[in-house]
Amino acid sequence: MLPAALLLYLAVINVVAELVFLYDKRAAIMKDGRVPERVLHILELAGGVFLAFPLLFVFRHKNRKRRYWLTSLAILAAWVAALWLLR
Repeated sequence: MLPAALLLYLAVINVVAELVFLYDKRAAIMKDGRVPERVLHILELAGGVFLAFPLLFVFRHKNRKRRYWLTSLAILAAWVAALWLLR
């Protein structure tokens, strides 16, 4: 069983990451200042990948950028492996 503090952290970081992703999607539509991909990947590395990765396809944001979503998929796989080892 994973510690409650870790689960709470992951819940919070996923919501934060998704808010930033939604901001970037809106900025893309409005042709406004964008969030650098590096920042989005840092949020994923911080644990925000669990909500961000599936919503890449739901919101159709960066889903055509194969390199981007392959990197996101690798981050997701690393997180899944780490959590599996911690259980």
